[in-house]
Order: sequence, then structure tokens, then C-alpha cells
Amino acid sequence: MLETSNKGFKLMSQNSDNQDSKQEADKMQITEQKYREISLKRHMTVRIPRGIAKAIEEFLKTEQAARMGYDSKADVVTAAIRTMLTDYGYYNKDNPPSPE
Repeated sequence: MLETSNKGFKLMSQNSDNQDSKQEADKMQITEQKYREISLKRHMTVRIPRGIAKAIEEFLKTEQAARMGYDSKADVVTAAIRTMLTDYGYYNKDNPPSPE
């Protein structure tokens, strides 16, 4: 009888562990979904020519890129676009346009 009850306890414990794992996974999925929703509101996908993408990848391998704080293609593209728009008067670092 003791052995049977131990098996039952182990089974209940395993079920509880599985439920905890499932609940944790559900929480992580919800958190990930919220992050994506926020990110989608703040960011947009833009396609660039492969040649430019390869040039950016090569630049990112340099010490200069690391010193400048660039560690992704998105960082480089964002900085380049921000600089160009600032130069043409369409972007002000102190008062950037609000996302719609």
C-alpha cells in the first residue's frame, strides 16, 4: 500500500510539475506576444539591396563599428537614415516625429 501511495504521490508531483511548466510556458508566450505587439507599433520592416546589406555586415566586423556602438544591421541603417533625414531637415534629434 505504501508503495502504491508513493507512486500516486510521484504521479501527482509530476503532474504538478508539468502544469507549472505549462503555466510558465504560457506566461512566456504571452510576454513574447506583448513584446511583439509593442515592437510592431514602434518598428517597421524595410527591404534593402543585398549589396548594401553585405557591406553593412562587413562594416559590423570592424573595430570601428564596435567603437561606434553598432552591433546590428538595424543599428547601422537607423543611424544612416537618421543622419540623412537630419541633414535634409526632416528629422530633429531633439524633437523626433511621433509614431502614428
